[in-house]
Amino acid sequence: MLARRKVYVSETRNKATVELIERAVKLFPEARIVNKFEDDTCNRVAYTLVFKITPRSSSSLTPLKGVFTIVKSAVDVVDLNKHVGSHPRRRVVDHIGFH
Repeated sequence: MLARRKVYVSETRNKATVELIERAVKLFPEARIVNKFEDDTCNRVAYTLVFKITPRSSSSLTPLKGVFTIVKSAVDVVDLNKHVGSHPRRRVVDHIGFH
């Protein structure tokens, strides 16, 4: 079974920051970034992640924990005081969709 998650992060221009966020996904071998949309005008990146869920999936590697790891990584490295973009935002991560 697969679980899909969409995560929108308010950063795309600082490539080092984006790479740090993407490294968080690699902590979860059952997860993959299957789509990445970078919107430079809005200074925002959208990730579509797919998590493989099996009866033997480790409880410590659940899709929800994977998303929290990405969010924590983004919060740790994105500085909204320096953020400029046309998309209105209030936080570093402004949308998480679960499908």
